[in-house]
Amino acid sequence: MNIKKAFWIFAILTVLIMISDRILFVIFPNYLLQKQFSATEIGLIFSFASLILLISRTFIGKLSDVWGRKSILSLGLFIESISISFYPSLSRIYEFGIVKGVKEVAETLKDSVIDAIQADVFKKKIRAKIHLL
Repeated sequence: MNIKKAFWIFAILTVLIMISDRILFVIFPNYLLQKQFSATEIGLIFSFASLILLISRTFIGKLSDVWGRKSILSLGLFIESISISFYPSLSRIYEFGIVKGVKEVAETLKDSVIDAIQADVFKKKIRAKIHLL
């Protein structure tokens, strides 16, 4: 695959993901309200997902160094798309919490690799100094 084709695929994929994230950010709480979840339950879903995100964030950077950035990025995009497709079929709070947590992990996989790719531009000494900040 040539560089130009890979760039366009990555650019289109990034734009579509950003659009889906914005739409999901607005629609998801309203969808949960239609399913008659209370504000406390919605807060618990997002809190559980944030806790999973916090725990997973510490491991994913090292994981991309071991398995490779392309594999982790592809895995993150795949898991994110699968988890989003499950939302319409869920009805219980723990199901939403688990799927939202899985989606957050997938986003973290993707974002961590993108951050690592951006960091790869810098030399190792500069990268270490930036990491300490």
